[in-house]
Amino acid sequence: METRSTSSWMCLYPIMWLWLISYAGSSPVSSVVHTWSGVGLQAILPCTWKSRVGASSQLPYIQWETVTDTVFERIGERSFQGEAFRNRVDVPMEMLEEGNCSLFFTDVQFGDAGIYESYLVVGQTRIKKRIFLQSVQLLVFDHKLRSSVESGKDLYLETYTSHAETLVFESSEGYGWIELWQRSKERNKNGTSRVEEVEGKLVVRSVSASDSGIYKVLDADGLALSTVRVSVTDPAPTKATVVFEKQSTFSSVSLNSPSLCVTASLLLSALILNLLCLAV
Repeated sequence: METRSTSSWMCLYPIMWLWLISYAGSSPVSSVVHTWSGVGLQAILPCTWKSRVGASSQLPYIQWETVTDTVFERIGERSFQGEAFRNRVDVPMEMLEEGNCSLFFTDVQFGDAGIYESYLVVGQTRIKKRIFLQSVQLLVFDHKLRSSVESGKDLYLETYTSHAETLVFESSEGYGWIELWQRSKERNKNGTSRVEEVEGKLVVRSVSASDSGIYKVLDADGLALSTVRVSVTDPAPTKATVVFEKQSTFSSVSLNSPSLCVTASLLLSALILNLLCLAV
C-alpha cells in the first residue's frame, strides 16, 4: 500500500488526493519493450489493458509515467498531460475503450528518451488499485544523411522539429566549424543571411564548390538534430552543349585519324594522275 498525491490527479478529480492507492504488480525488467524514433518524428509506446483485467463496465482509467514525471492520464473524455509533454502525447479515447492504451508521441525530443510505465486504475470506491501494464524504453536518435546538389542551386536541409536553433558548417577543406544561421539572430530576419527558414527547412541559397562539407542542425542544448555531408557538383550540361561536344569530338577524330589521312592522300594522287592523262 502506498499513498500517491500528484498535481495531475488533482487536475482530474478535486477529491482524488484523498484516495488510497494500492499497487498490483511491478515492472520486471524482462517485460520491457524497446521502441525508437528519430528526433522530431513520431513514436508509439505499445500497451493493452483488456488482456490483464478482462471486460469492465467502468471507464478505463490509464496512466503513463516515468520515474520522475507524470506523462499522461485519461479517463473518458478527461485527460491530463505533463508539462514537459504538453501537446505532444495522447491515448485516443476510442482506442482506449477498445483495449488499446498505447501512448502516441509527436515531435519526439532527445530529453524524451527513457523508460515509461503504464498503469490501469480500477475500483469503485475511494480505495483504488493500480495494475501495472507495460514498461517501454524509448530510444531517440539523430539523423545522418548524405546529399548532393548542383552548383548554383539551393541546398535544402530538414530541421525535423521547431526546436532547431542553429546551423553550423565545416568545409571539406577543414577550416573548422562556422555558424551559418541562428534562429534568434536579427540577420536572419532582415534578409542579409544566405540561409533562410522556409516551411520547416533551412535553405542555403546558390551553393558553390566551396559549400561542400558537413552541415549540422543543432537544438538549444547544442545537440545535433541532423548531420548532412554535402557534395556540390558541376551543373549538368545542356542539350546544346552535348551536341556541340559531340560535333567537336567527331571533327577532331576525322582530322587526326591516320587512316583517313592516308585515304585522302591516295584519292588526291589518283585525281592528279587522271588529270595528267587527260592532258596528254
